[in-house]
Amino acid sequence: MSSTQVLITRPEPDATLLAGEVEKHGLQPIASPAMAFKPRAAGLDFDCFWQPGLRKLAVFCSPRAVTLGLRQLPAGFLEGAELAAIGPASADQLEAAGLVADILPDRPYNSESMLAHRAISANPGQALLLTAPGGRQRLREGLQDLGWKVTFAFVYETVLLPPGPVVERRVQDSDDIISIWTSARALSHMAASMAPDAWKKVSSGILIVNSDRLARQARAQCSGEVVVAAGPGNDAIMAALLELSGD
Repeated sequence: MSSTQVLITRPEPDATLLAGEVEKHGLQPIASPAMAFKPRAAGLDFDCFWQPGLRKLAVFCSPRAVTLGLRQLPAGFLEGAELAAIGPASADQLEAAGLVADILPDRPYNSESMLAHRAISANPGQALLLTAPGGRQRLREGLQDLGWKVTFAFVYETVLLPPGPVVERRVQDSDDIISIWTSARALSHMAASMAPDAWKKVSSGILIVNSDRLARQARAQCSGEVVVAAGPGNDAIMAALLELSGD
């Protein structure tokens, strides 16, 4: 599979890191992040946010939610609150900030696995979800069904990025292509924005995704084989890619 092109759509810095690993194994990476992120003011009065007497839970829904969310929180805001991280990368960012995730769900580190955590289902209270607009609706609804009072803190925004002519040309010229997907929004965006001939090649090739939910979307939108990685991180994606290549 040395001539195989690997289209990497996940955001930076993960795209560049994954491209380096792909190249080490003799494959040819095409790094084309489908989205980037910029800070956004949450617009909440954090000084008067928590309701007295209720259990306090702050859920960090991505590593970006940690780095861009913590800077908006006033001193002492998280005192007495439990911290939940959607996955290991978010937990690592909390640790880098001197905090510890009290709640970390099992694989595949998504809304469903967070809702299944035993610490979430008992004794509901007040939950703050730090994320971007349009995300984690399933988590919000699930927490509300469990009795939580839920508020979104939109602490960053997603900016969609076009693939660009160089990326499209490399895709069109490829004999075999495997694409990497970690976002449903990225998949829909690239399907709509990529040149039709290039997208036809991507959608008929092998698609590696990081969740069963994304796999369902990929199968609905694409004709190629869909492979579900064991987790969202670059290590799990590389494991799936190497299994395909026989390494």
